Amino acid sequence: MVSLTASMAKGTAPDTAMLCTSRLTPLLKPGGGIRPIAVGRLFYRQSTQAILKVAFKKEFLLPSQLGVGSKGGVEPIVRAVDRGLEGSLPQDYTHLVSLDFSNAFNTPDRLDIAAALKAHAPGIYYRLAKWAYNDTSDLLIGD
Repeated sequence: MVSLTASMAKGTAPDTAMLCTSRLTPLLKPGGGIRPIAVGRLFYRQSTQAILKVAFKKEFLLPSQLGVGSKGGVEPIVRAVDRGLEGSLPQDYTHLVSLDFSNAFNTPDRLDIAAALKAHAPGIYYRLAKWAYNDTSDLLIGD
């Protein structure tokens, strides 16, 4: 398991397709339709959790990450929007984006995610993400 985790962190682990395959559970939505829930394989999940625990640095997300895991919670967002409406934000801020990944099944663009990781979390995170997300992963339903 240690060897697998180390090779995933380097972006060189074998058989990405097997390790990144997820079991897909289709759940019925209250108003009709299906909500697909993908659950990754145990070895992949344990290895990535270990890598994230060892390599995570808060500065990977700041100052761009607001809300979850940041000081003051959502208050800085409210203040930034206020300043944006007043026109008093620094010139390097031109856009405000709100992302909600709770219902974003396969909607984020992989190239955009890779570019952001390369810029803000180089090294282990970029190599791991490139290894895991460079190609689409299989989703299995049933046996």
